[in-house]
Amino acid sequence: MDAVSKVAPYYQQLLGRSPLAVEDPAVSTYLSKQRILVTGAGGSIGSALSNALLRIRPRELVLVEHHENSLFQLHQRLSSEAARIGLPTHFALADVRDIRTIGSLLQTFRPDVVFHLAAYKHVPLAEQCPAQFVSVNVVGAWHLCQEAARVGVKKIVYPSTDKAVNPPSVYGATKRSVELLLESLSTRDTQTQFSVARLVNVLGACGGVIESFFQQITSGSAVRVTDSRMTRYWITMDETLYLLSQAARIDGRFKTVLLDLGEPVKVEDIALKLWRLLRPQGEECRIEHIGIRPGERLSEELFLEHERPVPTPYAHILEVSKNVPVRYSLAEAESYVGMMEQLIAENAHEQIKEQLFAFVRG
Repeated sequence: MDAVSKVAPYYQQLLGRSPLAVEDPAVSTYLSKQRILVTGAGGSIGSALSNALLRIRPRELVLVEHHENSLFQLHQRLSSEAARIGLPTHFALADVRDIRTIGSLLQTFRPDVVFHLAAYKHVPLAEQCPAQFVSVNVVGAWHLCQEAARVGVKKIVYPSTDKAVNPPSVYGATKRSVELLLESLSTRDTQTQFSVARLVNVLGACGGVIESFFQQITSGSAVRVTDSRMTRYWITMDETLYLLSQAARIDGRFKTVLLDLGEPVKVEDIALKLWRLLRPQGEECRIEHIGIRPGERLSEELFLEHERPVPTPYAHILEVSKNVPVRYSLAEAESYVGMMEQLIAENAHEQIKEQLFAFVRG
């Protein structure tokens, strides 16, 4: 059993609030009528979404993953059940940067809904490898969404992040960049609708801080916390899947949605709670403050200065309302992506960062 599974029983105690009641039969009814394609299907959120979609039984399911072993494990886990219930399910090994293969998948299966989860996500790594992160998170997302719109996909759901709000990091800037690009793409005369779902820290995501804390605590080492003041918003995996599925259902040319979350929680408090849960004998927790890493900040934001939350008819879901026009024309968006492709080919890391933040900050 991996670290994520072992920590799972403690998620509610770590959350700092009661989990949201997120069951909605209307979501299942809506998605059960759709042909659905998921990129990043072998990741922690992608795997959980794939499991949930199997239970909903859509018309057809296409699961795309670039990591061979993750796709193999996904196939091992889901293929028999899919066959048993008669759900046409396809497992595709593909990188989102390979637009020829992605385009072929979209042309072949003609999905109604695309959940584009594939992305690089580690903040410190993005600072070291901006070309790779922009290549996947920005250029790959742009070409995939362009091609999806061209073949007539009805809804594209794109998971963004609170780190995209006034981003100091390359990772957050790649996510904000795609928010702006999709808004530009939504002005094209097409039937495709775009839904951006701003996620926060997900309890149960592989490679997250909870997994790191678990490994440190169980190995007997000090728990490494960046700063005692650092806070983050947290959601459960069930809440994450609810937000993504509602984003698929919400009507509108371009929408940004997020969960009504309450207050952020100190990361150090999470570490202390997990220590007491895993080592209840009373031994004092040893905390080592290692300092904020490149690209990180003490607290995250949920809204830009021109944005405000607006309630929706859907429980716990807020829409991000804004009073500014679309920032970039379609031609400007295409020019920006083309420039980034050139800089990536040149491996021009500093110029990539410069242009990325220039685009985000306008």
